[in-house]
This record gives sequence, C-alpha cells and structure tokens, in this order.
Amino acid sequence: MKNEYYLDFHIHSNKSRDNKYGPSINDIIFHSIDLDLRGIAITDHDTVLSNNQINQYQTYNSKSNLLVIPGCEVTTTLGHLIILGLTVNVQPDLPPEIAIKQARQEDVIVIAAHPFDPKYGLGELIFELDLDAIEINGRRPSQWNLNAKSAAKILHLPTVGGSDAHSCVNIGNAVTVFKRNVQSIDDILNEIREKRCYGKRIR
Repeated sequence: MKNEYYLDFHIHSNKSRDNKYGPSINDIIFHSIDLDLRGIAITDHDTVLSNNQINQYQTYNSKSNLLVIPGCEVTTTLGHLIILGLTVNVQPDLPPEIAIKQARQEDVIVIAAHPFDPKYGLGELIFELDLDAIEINGRRPSQWNLNAKSAAKILHLPTVGGSDAHSCVNIGNAVTVFKRNVQSIDDILNEIREKRCYGKRIR
C-alpha cells in the first residue's frame, strides 16, 4: 500500500488561449496515468471548455485510478486564481474578491496561483482574500515558493502543488501530496478543506 498519493492541480490543455498547440485532454490523461498520479486538475485560462471531455472520461473510464478534476485558472484584475470543481465560467478581469464570490456559487476550492509571481500573482493581497489553499508552483523560482509556504503557515491554510504544465513533459513537476487514498473528487476537495495535504516540487 502506498504511503503518499500525488495529484497535480495546475495543468493547461490546448483549450487554454495561450496554449493552442499544447496537449489534448487525452494526451494529458494518458501521460498522467503513465506517471502513476492519483489525480489531476485541468485548469485552462478563463474557460471550462474541457469539462465535457472530463465528464466523458469519468463516465467511460470508471476502472482507471486517475481522478480528473474540472477547474479553471481565472484571471482577475490583480492576479490569478485556481478554482477546483468549477463547472461554469467565472468572468475574467474582475477584482479578485468579486471573482471568488462568483466562483463560490458552486462548491469549489479557491487557490492563490503562484502568489508571489510579480506579474501574475496576487502578492500580499492573499492575506485579505477568502482562500482555501496556497499554491506551490512547478514553474516558478524556489524563493517564490518558499514565500508561498510561509504565507500559508501564517494564514493557517494548506499548500497545494501544481506543475503549471503547458506540455506533457512538465506534468507532475509539482504535486499535492495526500496521505489518504482519495476515492472521488468530493474526497479531494474535502481533504483540502480539512488541511490534510501539502504541496511540493518534484523536479
């Protein structure tokens, strides 16, 4: 029996506006299975277009060990948010507190994406927002991730890991670690709310 289960909560498909030559949903799924990940989240920029394919996968591949979570990377006026469990688009370019309020019309997890990236992160604003977790990002410098980890500790929030992959080769560069073998998307979201996970860089 495994002692740890790895999930990558920040992956972009070719449905992201900045990634039209990126991997398809199927490519991402098959590569993630090869990596023996327990779960992934498809978090395209400002769209949930991937959800139909995700739903098809969940319906017709019930024997697979890979859980695929619908999600989105939402652009706000002051930085990016990762929303897990989202099924309806959140309007982009809203103030972050308004975007979060709109997203929370569903039962979602709200994550500060790469919070200390000076261009795309929310920075010190994370101390004022209604967040569920802070991201450890697979594409950002280690110091930014150390700052994120410190902020999470101050906020008494869990960290989660996401590769921010725009190609299959980077999937799993950063992951969220669970000690419990989660069995469903609801399990995953509940474990984050209960702070029974943490994010880490793999490579």
